[in-house]
Amino acid sequence: MSAPEPQDRTVRALTLVQEAEQASPALPVARRDTWFVSTGNAARRPGMPPAAASLYTSALRGSWVGLPVRSHRARVAADAVLLAKISPAQGIKLRAAYARRGLSLAVQPRAAARRIDNAVRAHEVVAAVDPTLMPALRDHGRLPGGAAYLVEDWTQGVPLPGTRTVHLAAPELLERLGAVHRSFGITEVALGEHWGETFAERWTDTGATGIVPESAHARVADLLQDPTRTLARSWCHGDLVMSNMLRVGDRHTLVDWEHSGPAPVMSDVVKLHLYSVEPERTVRDVLAVWADLPGGFTPAEQLVLSHARSISAYPTRRVVTEAQGRGQIYERQVRRQVERLQQVLDLS
Repeated sequence: MSAPEPQDRTVRALTLVQEAEQASPALPVARRDTWFVSTGNAARRPGMPPAAASLYTSALRGSWVGLPVRSHRARVAADAVLLAKISPAQGIKLRAAYARRGLSLAVQPRAAARRIDNAVRAHEVVAAVDPTLMPALRDHGRLPGGAAYLVEDWTQGVPLPGTRTVHLAAPELLERLGAVHRSFGITEVALGEHWGETFAERWTDTGATGIVPESAHARVADLLQDPTRTLARSWCHGDLVMSNMLRVGDRHTLVDWEHSGPAPVMSDVVKLHLYSVEPERTVRDVLAVWADLPGGFTPAEQLVLSHARSISAYPTRRVVTEAQGRGQIYERQVRRQVERLQQVLDLS
């Protein structure tokens, strides 16, 4: 089956937004049709408030002059809609902005509706400890076709720019995430139970590519020999990329908790170390906060294993990213992560 045309996806997305507005008492309802213009994966009102664009990527910022722009009429109150770049077979995933109401709408297709459930559960976990660590929850539910929606307050923050400030945000985020982990409870889970018995095999395949120095590869392989050794596990964000870390005044808020759930504590921490431009400083902060981290591995070893887990996807992902034209970007990211892994090994 051929992929839907961009215009068809936009029409479907606007229909989903209309359904969400009719289903949720937290959202405004449009009284009449209005015009939207779209290009690529973004749609907006021609008179969209400039502030609405700050919720998203450059797809909604700046001029669209020279781009193939299409027009649509829809009975939708949102100011802007951004579609995720996922396979058409997965359905429509989107976010919408309501600048005047200070609200954000997320919609996940039926096949991924559990991600909204994850975010709702995250609100329960985080709000009990640190309500400002994530946007306030206003509503959630299901749409007629089975898609799930989530309405949150719109956090007017600034995504951490590049990698220049992660090292400054890390101490605060480590302390606040640590409070969430301790409140939820930290348990121990066997390495093989959480990450599967094939981790060691994937690490062997990764070593064959030459991306990891032999000595570092051997030391990680030694850690993987006993899959019954345990890692510390708690409720984690699950997608702690820089675009999900917002600076709000002199504090930070984390958005997009749809991948959250029980996971090794170092699964989130590893991203702070990866993106830091002062990684030595950040790893010291990590090991200071988590000096007492439980588990059958030392805290440093658990950080090493979280790096290795990401790196072990390299043999498969490099093929995919090359086909997508992102091979060089991915290669640089993996090489940076290998450097971070080596750095922690040198401290062990």
